[in-house]
Amino acid sequence: MIFNPTCKHKTVCCTFPKFTLNGACLNYVSEFKYLGHMISNSLCDNDDVQREIRCLFVRTNIWLPRFGKCSVSIKLSLFRAYCMCFYDIGLWSKYSVTVFKPIEARYNKCIKSFFNYRKLDSVTDMLSELGLPTFRTVFNKCVHKFNQRWLTSVNGAVRHFIRSCTSVCTSSVH
Repeated sequence: MIFNPTCKHKTVCCTFPKFTLNGACLNYVSEFKYLGHMISNSLCDNDDVQREIRCLFVRTNIWLPRFGKCSVSIKLSLFRAYCMCFYDIGLWSKYSVTVFKPIEARYNKCIKSFFNYRKLDSVTDMLSELGLPTFRTVFNKCVHKFNQRWLTSVNGAVRHFIRSCTSVCTSSVH
């Protein structure tokens, strides 16, 4: 995958020679799934948000028929454990609002279907009654946890990268 520069005037070349590995040509791709995270050559997280929407529906639809008649407390435990496990949303930093808004809506829709709420029931009342966080809260918590792990890492390469980023940020401020 070749990443395009964010400034188009810095583009040096639009075509590149074929790369080979053990005599086999490697294809260029515009997106790639790495450790479950969709990486695109535009460095935008929209494809990964779409993937997470599909995964949320799949997880909810798997558990709903199996445990739809269980008590609310059991459903809450299952929903928290299996439907709220958003693997890599702490990495999302560049996405469009038109893609992010639907995942909030789908999250609410999955909760309504899993806990047998009606379509027009209040989301605020439903979340309050169940004691579940909003999707925005879940997202912000994941981003915060990721940043904390990143900043407190003992890995030498990560520490060096953080120092270099910090020095670039502070020098550009002055």
